[in-house]
Amino acid sequence: MQPGNLELIRRYQIHMLEARGLSAKTIDAYLRHVLQFAGAIGNRDFNTLKPEDIIRFKIQIFDPNAEDIHPDELAPRTIVQTFNSLKAFLNWLREQPGHKKLAPDLPDYCNPSRRLAALSRVQNARHVPTLEELRIILRAMPDQSFKQRRDRAVIAFLFLTGMRDGAVIGLQMKHVDPDERHVFQDPRDIQTKFSKTIPTTWFPVGNDIEEIVQFWFRERCEGGATDTSPLFPSLRQSIDRQGLVSKETFWQSADPIRKLVQHACKAANVPVFQPHALRKTLTAMGEELCHSIQELKAWSQNLGHEELGTTLQHYGKVPEARQHELIGNMRNRNPRPDTRRLIDKLGRMSPDHVKLFESLIDGFDPLKVNHR
Repeated sequence: MQPGNLELIRRYQIHMLEARGLSAKTIDAYLRHVLQFAGAIGNRDFNTLKPEDIIRFKIQIFDPNAEDIHPDELAPRTIVQTFNSLKAFLNWLREQPGHKKLAPDLPDYCNPSRRLAALSRVQNARHVPTLEELRIILRAMPDQSFKQRRDRAVIAFLFLTGMRDGAVIGLQMKHVDPDERHVFQDPRDIQTKFSKTIPTTWFPVGNDIEEIVQFWFRERCEGGATDTSPLFPSLRQSIDRQGLVSKETFWQSADPIRKLVQHACKAANVPVFQPHALRKTLTAMGEELCHSIQELKAWSQNLGHEELGTTLQHYGKVPEARQHELIGNMRNRNPRPDTRRLIDKLGRMSPDHVKLFESLIDGFDPLKVNHR
């Protein structure tokens, strides 16, 4: 690679870290794509780049005019990510000394075709468990050993809180208040998404699931766990010379959680799902349980989303069978706007006001009303 290009990439790395505050993982993804492009243009300097170079690179990794995707080619999502990374780099590059004469529209040539962009948004169907399937799994899980009880509590906790598995592995005892049914996701101690502080109240998924977590928390306390002990220890504890456990350790990654969920699904003869799918299960529950926009917003915030739209867009997809059922049920629905208005008002009422309204309705007889 041309030495000048390598130096620019190094400076871009510093820019992403210090000026944009990106994580090392995100920076690695950006640089991997930029380095791929730098390798494709060979020993040429970045200040000689032309739109034709971007076009050739596109064809090299994906033919934008092909009707079918060859199985050996990169997935559309990977290709779009590659060119998004390259576009961000070129926008930065045009502001650097010696490179301001690059074509102003050079970064625009990184835009994918509409077809490719659409293909990148297509996701393979992944199983989203139902509440009953989760109960089947939990009932089938043994609880004779410390490890077995821990594994069962992990799955119950994931559903009870909707937390991401990457955050769960860092939880300490002090982060959980089982009496208040509360979890404080503190980014100083655990890896929350975008390092957000997330106060979470246990979702109303059932007393049986709550009891599994509460029992586990009591066991940890009775076993001598301190405030800073892991809620779910990895069991790979360090052993001192006397053969005693000297310190409990945290999981280093979320892989063990994903594996134990997979194992539990297979043991219970339930379709395998990823831990993250539980957030979609909770979103579907929220859409059924929430009776007002405010309740739905609270449900969304409990998942760690600042915007309600995030919950609905990424987690709120209605399954196809349910879609057909809902549309079919609307055939006999009263479309009158005044009826809809009354229903909306009921959704915003407090429990006391609902009781008062019911008492008025119960005593209302339309046959006795004097019509003028």
